[in-house]
Amino acid sequence: RGRRYLSCRTAGTGWLNVVNDMQNWFEFGEVEGDHHRCMSQMVLPVCAESGKVLGVVQVDCAQKNAVDNAVQTDWVALAVVLAAPIEAVLGEGSEGE
Repeated sequence: RGRRYLSCRTAGTGWLNVVNDMQNWFEFGEVEGDHHRCMSQMVLPVCAESGKVLGVVQVDCAQKNAVDNAVQTDWVALAVVLAAPIEAVLGEGSEGE
């Protein structure tokens, strides 16, 4: 059985993933690995306008239930802002898609 990582799910689906009780997910086998020892985790896709996933932002929190709407809003804003510089580095502007 392969390792399960929330960041891989986000990269593959383009969906934001929020887990406010990582221990519960770990116990049920939904995630694996030492990096899942935080209490809450959010992984956000960084997407081009076309919807192509350019990368992900992973946020680990030391407390359970740490990822509320305000926290999500701030991190979503960062993910949106990161798209243009990542596209520039990758050379994937609108003419490259």
